[in-house]
Amino acid sequence: MKKIFFIIAIAVVAFASCEKEEDYTFNDNLVPGFGSQQTLFTSLDNEVTVNFTFNNPDVNQLTINHVITTAGDDTLKMNKGKIETVSISNKKGSVTFSRSDLAFGENTNTGTAKLTATATNVEGKPSSNFKVNLEHPLQNLTLGETVYHDDASHYMKVTYKRSTGIDLTVQRMVDKVNDDDADDEYGDPMGVSLNTEPNDDNLIIDSIEVVGNDYSINDTVYYKFTASSGNYDVENVISFPVEKPFYGTTGTFTLDTTEEQAYNLVANKLVVDSTGIDSADVAINYGGGTTIGFESDHNAMFSSATEEIYENNNVDEVESEYDANAASSSVTNVSKGDVYIYKTTREIDGETEEYYGLLKVAEAVVSSSENYYHIKFSYKNN
Repeated sequence: MKKIFFIIAIAVVAFASCEKEEDYTFNDNLVPGFGSQQTLFTSLDNEVTVNFTFNNPDVNQLTINHVITTAGDDTLKMNKGKIETVSISNKKGSVTFSRSDLAFGENTNTGTAKLTATATNVEGKPSSNFKVNLEHPLQNLTLGETVYHDDASHYMKVTYKRSTGIDLTVQRMVDKVNDDDADDEYGDPMGVSLNTEPNDDNLIIDSIEVVGNDYSINDTVYYKFTASSGNYDVENVISFPVEKPFYGTTGTFTLDTTEEQAYNLVANKLVVDSTGIDSADVAINYGGGTTIGFESDHNAMFSSATEEIYENNNVDEVESEYDANAASSSVTNVSKGDVYIYKTTREIDGETEEYYGLLKVAEAVVSSSENYYHIKFSYKNN
């Protein structure tokens, strides 16, 4: 009985020794003629297939060993050891891995598994390295430009990788700046119809229109994209503030005693008002004495405004203020610090285009003894 027990004990030790995991290293040196290519594998997929090719016709079997699985800077698993044996025929073969084979958890959205493939039936047992990448299906959500409180259309670019049976929903939430009692919750799915045809890179690209006037200035708008398939779902959120529209072009110009001198408030340049051109928006108006003003013989109209409006530089406010007050083509007796809103027009391809902006009197000088006068303006427009 003692002898039999001793033999069994030796057998157990020997079996345990054979089952001991080896440590495998990964480097970028590949055996010539070895190639591997994986199928699409996102965090909505349960498995991935890797196809192998060889130049050496003698290879008929591969042993696949796991080296390391990472997600970002985190190591999920190291040296899991042998995970699969692959049969090779006519210099080709394939293997299908589950998420757990590669040590990707159910909640892992992106990561990389590094593995070695060893040709066990070939002398020297040459090994090559390959990787399997787990990708987030929602590849990219970008707006790429500032959304102002206006009627301009902006397009949010949506890029995602097509997985089998993927269901993509879009929800929206608005954090309203003027309503502290508002519930900051996502609404029901928006029913957005997105493209479902992938390109050659398995990417589906589409866009969603965004218009700033649908919201209030300083609102923050959130779009949540949820991609679902089977038991898995992932989310990605893009947000943007609705900015105040403002006049981004600023400068100064001076009108003086130069004959037929005027200023073009659209092109922002001095012009000669000798031919009745409609671009002569503002010219000096001096009839003698100690006061001075300005006028437009063509398209521009002016209304009085305040320093606060000039400093606030809000396009919506400027246009509303202009509409609420009387406008005139001539302004008399101006002083340093006076502020005016202007509106001018141009005929372009048979259509009348309107242009608004702000003028501020920086200097108003009259020297009757020297027969000299000038007005220096600061302006804001687009």
